[in-house]
Amino acid sequence: MINIKRLVYYHELIRIGSFTKAAKTLNISQAFLSQEIARLEQETERKLINRTTRQFSLTPFGKAFAKKIRGIIREYYDIEQFIRGYEDSHDGALLVGVLPIFNRLRHYEIFSQFQRRYPNIEMSFIDGVSMDLLEKVRNGDLHFSYSTPFADYQDDPLFAHQVLYEDQLVAVMASNHPLAQHKTLSLETLAQARLIVPQKGTGEHAIVSDAYTKQGLKPSYFRECSNIDIIMDLVMNQNGVVFLCTQVAGSLEGYDITITPLETPLPRIFAVSYLKRSAQIPMVKLFIDFIEENRLSLRPAC
Repeated sequence: MINIKRLVYYHELIRIGSFTKAAKTLNISQAFLSQEIARLEQETERKLINRTTRQFSLTPFGKAFAKKIRGIIREYYDIEQFIRGYEDSHDGALLVGVLPIFNRLRHYEIFSQFQRRYPNIEMSFIDGVSMDLLEKVRNGDLHFSYSTPFADYQDDPLFAHQVLYEDQLVAVMASNHPLAQHKTLSLETLAQARLIVPQKGTGEHAIVSDAYTKQGLKPSYFRECSNIDIIMDLVMNQNGVVFLCTQVAGSLEGYDITITPLETPLPRIFAVSYLKRSAQIPMVKLFIDFIEENRLSLRPAC
């Protein structure tokens, strides 16, 4: 009989494409993952992957087998989520992942409104960058993430995303910066400046990096930092220019700064993301319905 847990391991290995990263995601050792895949090959009496020192590829049977087990994996996760999250009442605790800049966005208040309506549902918040939060949702460590879902997550059939609004990235610099007199700025011009971008895994980093790659440009200076106080020190005292969404840029009171639009629009979406299968949990469904009900009021004023 085939061990279903080994099917899950095989599915995650294929999805992630690396023994090291898959083992970390599954919270097991790389050696144990390798052993489990070998045992699965024994159970199927077929070779699933071709191994080399640093990488692997699927055999023809391995590819066909991966497609065949997708439905089983989906059912497995559905049952696991049902058992973990089932409640007969509307009591419980929602685990929500939020961005470090969350308190600078209008959506902060919506969670307080939800808790006032449903006082028996507690909300626990964990902050992090978009990629980390979305992975926690995938692994069942969070019910929701309030973040920027990248293309891979938007296309993932396990996820659902309620897009709340679309913002734009702008360039923020000290008012005495040489570029502050421009009405708009091109990525090519900014490539010569001391650029600051929030760390890898954030929406801004992914958007800016992708934009420069598509234009075949390489910034002369590219510093990663997600602490807004440190970022603003670099902007005000070291001639830095930072990419931020307009809502965050507009919240920077007390700084003598210039906020300049980009010639090439770089949109950033904000969404509440969750696993489709978790929508059957009563308190999760309540929150989904509440977000949908208040979607228009969540958009920033123009």
